[in-house]
This record gives sequence, structure tokens and C-alpha cells, in this order.
Amino acid sequence: MRDARAHERAGSIAEAFDCYRAAVSEAASAGEQQVEAEALRRLAVLHHHRNERDTARELSSRSHAIAREIGDQVLAGEALNVLAGFAFESGAMEEARARYQEALELGYVADLMRAGAVVMNSGCGPCLGIHEGALGDGEVALSTTNRNFKGRMGNPNSEVYLCSPEVAAASALTGTISDPRKGA
Repeated sequence: MRDARAHERAGSIAEAFDCYRAAVSEAASAGEQQVEAEALRRLAVLHHHRNERDTARELSSRSHAIAREIGDQVLAGEALNVLAGFAFESGAMEEARARYQEALELGYVADLMRAGAVVMNSGCGPCLGIHEGALGDGEVALSTTNRNFKGRMGNPNSEVYLCSPEVAAASALTGTISDPRKGA
């Protein structure tokens, strides 16, 4: 997995494909379902970028099923989010709504909200620090955006840490910056 992520970040997509496929195969053989689910989801996203939507959906669905089977709420939620994103991007709004409803019914969103997360409409407000989500003096936020600078979320006296969606979800559940691979 580590090599696959490194290749993906470096833009070596063919190598990332090979490493994710190998990770899926090795994890399945070793019974490492958490690694298998994560590798499947990441591989799905790469297929999606190639416009191989059916393969992407199938891989992400497998990831979701494995994550649910092992009770990993973070991985299951991430796979469900990917599936909803695929649906939204393709204009399948009813499917996207259904995936969001499924997340609500399974308790993923409720777990995050109980931990203090705020669910809002998509928008630029928090990133720009212009309305909802703007930080106050001394407040700390985790952000899944791709860049950071002093005052990024509206206040130069706040702290913003960048992280993956997985780390953001696990951290929301634990109340501290957490490694999602260790369970939330």
C-alpha cells in the first residue's frame, strides 16, 4: 500500500495500479480485510479517473462490503462516499441521494455528528474563512483541502492541519488527530 500511494502521489499511475492490485491480492490471501478494502477503494478511484466507471463502482462496492463485514465504520463510510461521489459526478442524483441516505441510516453521519462534526452543504465558506466554518482565535481544524497557509480559514490566530478524509473521519470520532488504521 505504501508503494502504491507513493506512486500515485508521484503521478506514476501505471505503477500505482500495479501496486494496488498486488496489495488487494496479497491482503485477500493473508486475510487482511482492512488493507484489502482500502486498496480496493483506492484502485476504484484510479479506474474512475480513467473513465472506467463500471469497474470503479464494482471495486468500491467490494470495498464497502468488506468494510461493513469487518465493522470498520471509517473504511465503510469512505467507500460509500466514493460511491456517492461517482453517482453525483455522473449526474445520477437519485443514486447519490440514496448513498447519502444509506450513510445516515447506517449511522456513519450520526457517529460523526455525535463526535462534534458539522454537516453542511458543499461550498467555499470554510476554506475562504468568509462565513460558516470560519475559525476563531486559538481554534484548531483538520482540513482535507490541498493547501494551507496562515489565515487559510479566516483567522491568522488559528491552526489548520491538512489530512486525508480517512484521518479527518477517525479524528472526528476520537477527538484527537488519529490514525484510521488503528480504529476509531
